[in-house]
Amino acid sequence: MKRWATYLWLLLVVAIESILWYLYSGMEDGTTKIISLVIMVVVLLVGIAFSFYEFAHSTRKMRKSLEDLDRLIVTGSFEELKKEYISAYELYMKLNEKGKANFFARISKFREKIEEQMRDEKKVEIYLQEMNEATMEEKKEVLAKLKEVFNNLPEGARQKHFARVNQAKQMLESGVSTNMPMLRS
Repeated sequence: MKRWATYLWLLLVVAIESILWYLYSGMEDGTTKIISLVIMVVVLLVGIAFSFYEFAHSTRKMRKSLEDLDRLIVTGSFEELKKEYISAYELYMKLNEKGKANFFARISKFREKIEEQMRDEKKVEIYLQEMNEATMEEKKEVLAKLKEVFNNLPEGARQKHFARVNQAKQMLESGVSTNMPMLRS
């Protein structure tokens, strides 16, 4: 629910409580006063419960989103990770200042991890391009760098680049010195 709708709900609860209190204070019959008092208490409790749920719900959703990010950082593809991060960041921006302070470190950590993954994937692309253009001696050095960066990638990113990295490795092992075209991702 939007924040303005929550405030509108709270305003409505306060208005209903005020009207019921006004009616309650003008009543003289004991049974009617008790019924009115029960209605006021019920409306107040529903309003408090809804407000608590609405404000607590956003932090619960944020925690779940961060857990999903934690899972995706290891196994997911970059596109899934980026989509989930954007969703988590939108939830983060909807939090109050206290909530933002609680989640700032974790959301920043995920942003850094995503940026690092982007840099590593870019390095893999660059090293694969260098494999096409390098001599046989240079290819050994480039392949060592490529393997190091490739092994640091999460599972989803490794699957994306596996065929091209494997082709580069086989090309070097077979001793092919000509620059044959690499697979495109």
